Amino acid sequence: MKNPIYRINKVSIIKNNNKILEIRKLDIHRGSCYVIYGDIGSGKTTFLDLLYKKEPVSSESIFYEIADL
Repeated sequence: MKNPIYRINKVSIIKNNNKILEIRKLDIHRGSCYVIYGDIGSGKTTFLDLLYKKEPVSSESIFYEIADL
């Protein structure tokens, strides 16, 4: 596939001494469909916040494609 629009490597988010989310490696490509599911409190909203830059994380861990306008 072509270059991903998101590339996530080695991201862990811990809140109140609980690991909310751990992603070892994930590429999201344009035109693909992804399903996000899990139990209550499993990190679904945290994951989406991560993609929308609402959740702080080191810049080396996530690559965001810059759109050509």
